[in-house]
Amino acid sequence: MRASLRGPFELEDDVIDREVAAHRPGAFVLGGSGTFTLRDARVGRSDTNVNNQLHVYVGSYNYFAYEYCFSAQDAFECECRLFHDVMPHDNPVHPQRPPRTTWKCPRCKLFG
Repeated sequence: MRASLRGPFELEDDVIDREVAAHRPGAFVLGGSGTFTLRDARVGRSDTNVNNQLHVYVGSYNYFAYEYCFSAQDAFECECRLFHDVMPHDNPVHPQRPPRTTWKCPRCKLFG
């Protein structure tokens, strides 16, 4: 895990809006019931607005941790690193890069 991952927080609309700035790219880990662990259910990202993307999962998961990123490429690379660290059971397929990009996974060099 990268040291800049923030959380865990309860995955609720008001908590997301309080903890996560709007209009910033980022990556996240979502957890299920009980205690949050870093070997949890789903990883994801938003290339433009991680706050907005987290709201999509309210009601489906209980906890989240997140990280801001500098750019869409940084968000993709961060999601890839989280994917390899967490190996999430709800999205076991490697993250996809955005269309018309040539970015590579920093861990496994997928898309290389």
